[in-house]
Amino acid sequence: MSNDKVREVMSDGFLQDIKKAQYISAATAASSVILTILVVTITPISAEAVRNVWLIGALTIIFTAIYYLVPGIYFDKRLTLFPDVVYTVAIVTIMKNLGEWGYLYIIFFLIIIALNSFVYNLKNFILSTIVILFGVLFSLLPIAISLNVFFYKLAFELYGVVALAIVLRLFATEALRYKAKKDELETLNRHLALEKYEITNLFDSISDIIISLDTKGRVILLNEKAASVFSLDKKKMVGKKLENYVNLVGQKGPFNFSEAISCQRGKSLFRNDLELIGEKETKSFFCTITPLHDENEVFQGSIIFMHDATKEEELEKKKEEFTAIASHELRTPLAVIEGYLHFLLTNNDLKYDGETKKYLNIIHESALELIKLSKDILLTTKSEAGTLELTIEKTDLLKLLKEVMKEYSSKINDKGLKVTITTKEKALEIKTDKAKLKEIVINLLDNAIKFTEKGSITISLFKTGGEAVLSIKDTGIGIAPEAQKLIFQKFYRAEDWQTRATGGSGLGLYVCKSLAERLGGQINFQSKKGEGSVFVLSLPLAFSKKKRLASNKKSNNILESLLKNF
Repeated sequence: MSNDKVREVMSDGFLQDIKKAQYISAATAASSVILTILVVTITPISAEAVRNVWLIGALTIIFTAIYYLVPGIYFDKRLTLFPDVVYTVAIVTIMKNLGEWGYLYIIFFLIIIALNSFVYNLKNFILSTIVILFGVLFSLLPIAISLNVFFYKLAFELYGVVALAIVLRLFATEALRYKAKKDELETLNRHLALEKYEITNLFDSISDIIISLDTKGRVILLNEKAASVFSLDKKKMVGKKLENYVNLVGQKGPFNFSEAISCQRGKSLFRNDLELIGEKETKSFFCTITPLHDENEVFQGSIIFMHDATKEEELEKKKEEFTAIASHELRTPLAVIEGYLHFLLTNNDLKYDGETKKYLNIIHESALELIKLSKDILLTTKSEAGTLELTIEKTDLLKLLKEVMKEYSSKINDKGLKVTITTKEKALEIKTDKAKLKEIVINLLDNAIKFTEKGSITISLFKTGGEAVLSIKDTGIGIAPEAQKLIFQKFYRAEDWQTRATGGSGLGLYVCKSLAERLGGQINFQSKKGEGSVFVLSLPLAFSKKKRLASNKKSNNILESLLKNF
């Protein structure tokens, strides 16, 4: 019989485990055999009575074996009370054959009641108790008459059986309720143990460091990676302060986990400057500390994720070094090529036909593009590595702008563009890095020329609120709305690389923004697809390293107010 069928037929009973039922029935049968042997041996009964007792006992044992060893019979609801009827008849018959010694077999009625209190539901238990009461009455009545026992004593015996049945039933109910709770808890514990085992395995299989801390910064648990990297004992670390065993150092000095947690309970803390300094090597880590809260937003502790970024940082440094060296080394031969090409194009003593001069111009422009690209790559690498050095000096922004215009005069003339400079200033001096500022202006003007096929470019220059403002407005192709959030990203190009009509690496505007922020300023823009764009640069009149962040915010506020008027 299937387990589902067993559960279905036994759903209203107590004892649903057939194995336990078989053990109990076997124990009861064995005890009845032992008692029968003792009674037959020590009691003076006739040979016929002995034969009857043995016959009834043997038949009862055979019935018990068949009933409890065949699940189809045992789980048949129609036969639920059948064993009680059989046992009651067997006990009454044996008691009659034993005469006055039949009282000894009254114990089996009590055993059946005790078993039924655990086996049956309340309805079947009441019915089985009634059957047993009749059996007790029929078995004790002849004995009571033969021994001149008063009937009230017989009634008292019956009352005792009923009282015992009630007490046993109540006891069985509580016992089985307790057992059910115990089984439920054991099952839950097994499930929890299994889940803990699975979570622990998953936890330990993660290649990054994971550490869980309580509200006071003490370790709750840590994975194998954490134990391995920091040479910790997982069990011994529970309840210990992490900073007493893990000595990480950041840019501002030793890193204290407990202080970091207490300061950042409301939000996650990220650090990418942590190092573990060892005797043989220094490891670099990216660290995220995330606070944990309950449903009432009460702080419960923190979980630390740490990624060993040593190899990545080594690769990044090598890449930066290679890029810087390659860009630097490219500048010299490119400068030589561009210099000679410029000489060939500007030397009036040299005469070329139209086609040759056209090719020389193309080569010269390509050389200039390569020089600009190498500069952009070098500036990007230094900016990201934090090694970009500034040389602050007085710079006339208007004069610098005219120099750049002169360099791009041929491109402007080739396209037939009208470029005008509007300013009230005869000279606009600021303290900044002239070379870096020139790179910004070159990139902005180059983009305006590149993306404007016809029309005009208007350059405005003025002072406002302690800032120098440069705007470059074109009537070019403009920037699509979906691309406007991305144009300051490194290597981003609004055009598809396979179909784009203009050249470029996608570094120009990224370099402009990086340099502007490094100089304490900001750069922003407005654009409409098909109508053109305006880029606005705002820089402080006097660069201050200490006030650079404040200058960035001030420049940004000025740009936002200016762009509203464009």
